Amino acid sequence: MDAIDAVVEAWRTQDARFATVRTYPWGEVVADRRFPRLVVANCAKGIAREPVDPEAVLATVRADLAHARRLAVVIHHPDDQPDLVVALSTEGGELFFDEVFVAGGTPATNTERVEEIAEHDADFWAAFRETGGLFGILPETLAELEAVERDVLLPAGKRWFVVRGEGGSIEAMAALLPGPAAEIDHVVTVPAARRRGHATALV
Repeated sequence: MDAIDAVVEAWRTQDARFATVRTYPWGEVVADRRFPRLVVANCAKGIAREPVDPEAVLATVRADLAHARRLAVVIHHPDDQPDLVVALSTEGGELFFDEVFVAGGTPATNTERVEEIAEHDADFWAAFRETGGLFGILPETLAELEAVERDVLLPAGKRWFVVRGEGGSIEAMAALLPGPAAEIDHVVTVPAARRRGHATALV
């Protein structure tokens, strides 16, 4: 299994935890009306390697995701789908690229202060909201993200790690969703504690 195949497999496992997954010849649409602001719960994912009809794909996606605040399409093999990439670009949206890494290299040596969260208590959720705000996430979207964490991802085995300051407050956070390809998420350090190697240690 190569890296992108492992990522696709991991996404399929995660997608199955949301309300609806509709499968098409070109890929699938994940839809969950509980979280209309979240792309992770409402998006199309193009798995096909052969060219597709962009207008047909977009018509299907618009219908399936009419409740969502954003139209999001993930293309696993963009080099094989130039017409779809162009069609999405002309919609007036933005293109983003994620990277897949293969683990290796020398592990960080300053991990002694990294702590795995065993109990997701009120202090943890307060830190989750505070650090989520550092990404520029709006409060109403953060509320949906917190609900997804509580109701979908934590029961699925998502793990959270933190670095605490001298007084015990959380200075940095990161999360791991294990799977065929692990997803590292929410890597953030509060401004007053940056440039101390916390993010490197967490990752």
